[in-house]
Order: sequence, then C-alpha cells, then structure tokens
Amino acid sequence: MVVKDGGCDSSAAHRRAGRVSVTVAICTWNRSQSLQHTLEGFARIAIPSETDWELLVVNNNCTDRTDEVIRVFQGRLPVRRIFEGRPGLSHARNRAIAEATGNYIIWTDDDVTVCEGWLSAYVDAFRRWPEAAIFGARLSPGSMATRRVGSGGSIQRWPVCTPPVISEPRPLLSRHM
Repeated sequence: MVVKDGGCDSSAAHRRAGRVSVTVAICTWNRSQSLQHTLEGFARIAIPSETDWELLVVNNNCTDRTDEVIRVFQGRLPVRRIFEGRPGLSHARNRAIAEATGNYIIWTDDDVTVCEGWLSAYVDAFRRWPEAAIFGARLSPGSMATRRVGSGGSIQRWPVCTPPVISEPRPLLSRHM
C-alpha cells in the first residue's frame, strides 16, 4: 500500500511530475521491542505534500513478537510485512528491494527513533538533487532512553531523537556516472 496525501492507493502507477514516491525499508531480526519504538516514531512523522510513501518491514525469520508489533501499526502506518526466511542482512535488503514500490528507498534500522521532519528532509533532498542516486546524512547523537525489560530486569537502551537528527541529506552518487 502506498499512502497518497493522507489517502490510500494500492497502485504506484499514479506517479506524475512533482510527486515523489518513497519506500522506507527496515530489516529486522528478533528485535520486536526496539522495532515497536521505531514504528511509534514513524507514526508521528510529517508527510510532505505530493509524497507517496510505504513502510516495508522485512521479517528476517524472526521468532519473537515482530509480526504482532507490525500488525499493531497496520492501521496507523502504510506498513507492509515482508518475510525473508534466508538469514542475513543482505538477503533481507534484497527482499526489500524486490518488494519496494517507491522510486527511492530509504534504509533505516529497527533501533532508530525518527523525528517529525525525517521523511521531509529526504524528500526535499530528492527534489533538490533529482540526478542523485545515493543520499547520506550526518547523524546527530541524541540522548539515550533507558528502561528495564523482561522478567530478569535487563536494561535496554535506544536512541531518542533530538531534532534535527539528520543534517541536510546530500547526494553521494549521481545516477548518470
């Protein structure tokens, strides 16, 4: 599913000049608690105008609550669960590439907390440098949140975004090299 300015459209064929179509891809393996925090952040992002987007979560043969976490967000996000049974990040990323419908793929991790303007920063860069093929940004270290998890009381830490998380994304490689 691709979200189109607040509405849903199951086809990516509606692309026209000025619109940007983006796939955000997260590959995960047995990190359901961390993934939940990441998806909570995505539920709060601002969607730029003229932007269609989807969120792919690649389950790389997880045995924890990953699928349950994804299901909780299916009504709030344009999230699609993709299964990749072959272990390894390369297999998971290749599966995401095969399933993506966006003209751009933004990779992020299952332990990242995105800020409200995260997607907008990338879409602005895509529009500013349409000839670019790869973008990157400097990550600003945010504070770390801590809580006790599980019956053993183990401590889990994850980054908490303090705007701006990314500096202005810049092209790293042109499509026409």
